[in-house]
Amino acid sequence: MLQGVTLNSISDGLTGLYNAGTIRAKPVELVEKDGLKGVLFIDIDHFKNLNDTSAHSEGIRF
Repeated sequence: MLQGVTLNSISDGLTGLYNAGTIRAKPVELVEKDGLKGVLFIDIDHFKNLNDTSAHSEGIRF
């Protein structure tokens, strides 16, 4: 039960992806742990349109 609560606090319930707070904290954690040298964040404009027109018909989920 505790593991489930922890997972719900760091991830989005619908997608299972990390939530914004976890995403902001993760690079700091990795630098402290592994000496991470860089982080890349990508923002795709009009992503919903891409997903609606291409991905759904191919059965691909981004």
